[in-house]
Amino acid sequence: MPWLLKAACPLAGLLVFWLVANAYGGFTTKIPSKYGSGYIADRADLIDRAISAGNRIEFLYKKSHELQHTKRIVKPSRILYLKPGRTMTLCVSGYCLDRKQDRTFLLTRMTDVKVAGA
Repeated sequence: MPWLLKAACPLAGLLVFWLVANAYGGFTTKIPSKYGSGYIADRADLIDRAISAGNRIEFLYKKSHELQHTKRIVKPSRILYLKPGRTMTLCVSGYCLDRKQDRTFLLTRMTDVKVAGA
């Protein structure tokens, strides 16, 4: 009978751990992004998946000198870092269907990013 108690104690501990974890949202594990963390990394991951699948993306973009956001539909080709000043800035490069030419967009100026048609 002592062997049963030795085997039951760790199992009871695991059961309690599992019950508490599920009570607080379960076991959600997010794979770390190669772009870091935060909303910019989330945008970059979405764009990365769109590039891999050959999909277009759509988003609202605000240039520094403009007051309004403009809707853009882009066929992204790559994500890159630009260094305009002291810091590296994450950008997406691709063919803009509105302007009919290749363009580069700063991820920090993009909002409402989604896969076009999804």
